[in-house]
Amino acid sequence: MLNGNAKNLMNTLCRAIAALLLVGSVCASGAAEPMDRAVQQAQMLVDRMKAFDSDGMLAWTYTRFFERMKIDPERLRNAVTELNAKLKSVEAVYTRFELQPNEKPFAGDEQLYVIIPYSQIMEAKGRRLLQEAFFIGVSEDQGQNWKFVDGISATQDNIRMVIPSYSGAPLPPRRQKSLE
Repeated sequence: MLNGNAKNLMNTLCRAIAALLLVGSVCASGAAEPMDRAVQQAQMLVDRMKAFDSDGMLAWTYTRFFERMKIDPERLRNAVTELNAKLKSVEAVYTRFELQPNEKPFAGDEQLYVIIPYSQIMEAKGRRLLQEAFFIGVSEDQGQNWKFVDGISATQDNIRMVIPSYSGAPLPPRRQKSLE
């Protein structure tokens, strides 16, 4: 049998162990894996897209491949701003925009990449358009931070502009379809 001091010590140790376990589980659950971070950050891009926020969209866009093609960043900014202004002018709205986590990130060119399929429905002027495609996520810091390129126009030939070491593996399906 334990005396009073021993019981107090045991209770204190038990509480300390429980607290450490709790802190450890909170830290483990808070330390998202690269794929979790990619999906969370892709959702931030989606939220900016749904708000037609050009600056917010560009903040989550991987622009290095535009730089490699010698495209002026201001030209990209103007194109995104113009597109968003047109969508706003026709009172467009995304009625659905869902990400579908796919494969784990893969390494190449000293970066991490991930393909995140999406499905969206946009309504404008009484018309509905379904678009299914994917984002190409690029991380230059081992999966801590991600930037994205919309893969709607990606082909086996041009995807190497974003992923130089692309192996030629089949890309996820893409389609656009009117839902009238």
